[in-house]
Amino acid sequence: MNFGKLGSTFALAAALVGSATTAQAQTVFNTGTNASNQPTLAVGTADPHWSNAFVVSPNGAWATSPNAQWVWTDANASYVGTATFSQTFSLTSDQAAGAVFSGRWATDNSGSLTLNNLCTSSSTDYGSFTSFSFASSCFVAGTNSLSVTANNSGGPGGFIVDGTFAASRVTTTPEPSSLALVGSGLVGLVPMIRRRRK
Repeated sequence: MNFGKLGSTFALAAALVGSATTAQAQTVFNTGTNASNQPTLAVGTADPHWSNAFVVSPNGAWATSPNAQWVWTDANASYVGTATFSQTFSLTSDQAAGAVFSGRWATDNSGSLTLNNLCTSSSTDYGSFTSFSFASSCFVAGTNSLSVTANNSGGPGGFIVDGTFAASRVTTTPEPSSLALVGSGLVGLVPMIRRRRK
C-alpha cells in the first residue's frame, strides 16, 4: 500500500471539508456611487442605491471624499426642508452576525444616519465628517434598512455617506460536493485494503 499517497488523499479531503470563509459581496453603498461602489456618477444623476437622491455639485464649504459624492432631493441642491433617503439590503443570519458598517458622513445642515432603527449617528456639520460604526448588533437577518433623515434650513442642502461594509463568517458545515469527494475517496480505499490483506 502506498501510504504516502493515502496520506495525501486524507489531507486533501480534510482541507475540503474543513472550515470555509464566505465573503459577502458589496451590499451597502456609499452616496453617489455606481454598481461597483465607485463615485463616478455625473452631477444630476439619480443615485441607483439611495431612494429620492440625486448627485449634486459640491458646495465649496462641504467636506469631500474620494469614495462618495454629495446627494440631495434635487440636482440643484435647492430644496429647503427635511427629507428622508434610504437603501435596503438583505443578509443571511450568518452574515448579519458578522456584519460591520463603519465610516464617516456629513450633512448640510443636520441629520441622522440610522440602521434598522437600532443604531443612529447624528451630524450637524457639513465642513467636516462625523464618524460612525454600526456593529453586528445593528443588523438583522433578512431585509435591512439604512436611512438618512436630513434637514436643510437654507441655502444648498445635501448629505454624504462614506463607509466600508464587511460581512464574512467562517462556517464549518461541509458542502455537498466536499462530502461526495470524501465519500468517493473512502470507497477507493476498500480495494487497496483488500489487496493488502491478500
